[in-house]
Amino acid sequence: MKWVFIDLSYLAHRARYALKDLEFEDVPTGVLFGFFEQLRTICLDPKVRSNKVAIFMDSRQSYRKKTFPGYKEGRYDKADPEEIARRQVMWDQIRVLQTIILPAVGVPIYRQVGLESDDLMAKAALQVTERKQEAVMITGDHDLFQSVTGYVDWYDPQRKRLVTARNIAGDTGASASEWREIKRLAGCSSDAVPGIPGVGEKTAIKYLSGKLPSHLKTFQAIESPAGQRTLSLNTLLVVLPHEKTKPVELRAPKWGSEAFFQCCEHYGLASYLSGGRKGAWAQFFHGDCSGGKSPEGIGERKVAAHVRKRY
Repeated sequence: MKWVFIDLSYLAHRARYALKDLEFEDVPTGVLFGFFEQLRTICLDPKVRSNKVAIFMDSRQSYRKKTFPGYKEGRYDKADPEEIARRQVMWDQIRVLQTIILPAVGVPIYRQVGLESDDLMAKAALQVTERKQEAVMITGDHDLFQSVTGYVDWYDPQRKRLVTARNIAGDTGASASEWREIKRLAGCSSDAVPGIPGVGEKTAIKYLSGKLPSHLKTFQAIESPAGQRTLSLNTLLVVLPHEKTKPVELRAPKWGSEAFFQCCEHYGLASYLSGGRKGAWAQFFHGDCSGGKSPEGIGERKVAAHVRKRY
């Protein structure tokens, strides 16, 4: 089976929008339920078909923030008190997944101080490539285009978009190695990382392909001393993995079905505890990722579709 690399917060953010009102005994459980609904749907997706899951998380500390204080600055500045409260509810459930449910079920979670989940996924991608193993990164983040290899694919389950080493140039306009340079040149607006003035992704692609005329100001800005300083700084901010990323000791999950069902009972995930849905989960834990639908309940695929509409 191929490795399935998943960012825990990526699934949690999607679930909190779709299932924000779900609770059990006055305790919010929408992120818990939504996480597992998406997890099984992703693993059963024809482009994945594997339960060999590796879960990654961001560190609260950031080497990038120390290098560049403006990193991700302003991302949450406009949040109102209600939105802040909703995020706290989500993070409370992420902690339950991180510290209680996933360890009990036998799923390792990977985290390194000062680094982001993307760094660890990118490092793991290099490692499995060296071992000639296969993996798929579950993400919507274009930064991870730079980690696509002949053994590692990029897959956005929301849009059913699969990027591989075979199609990346035609799909995105550049190869994986070129995407590292594109990010250095153009920066990353979502992380508040400035690129060279006037240079966006399309201009960066033209520059790298030799199609950007040398008389243009953008070309001259790239070649200037200031432009080169920006490239040097952005190497530490946007290139994956970060230079301080340590090897990831990947371990296949040891799925524990009984522990999972006990957690479901404790947190009120009742639809997983009877009939066909319980059987479907048991099959999944034993490695059956053939894609059979649950005969009872609302069904993982319907929930995933609901999540996609709301996120």
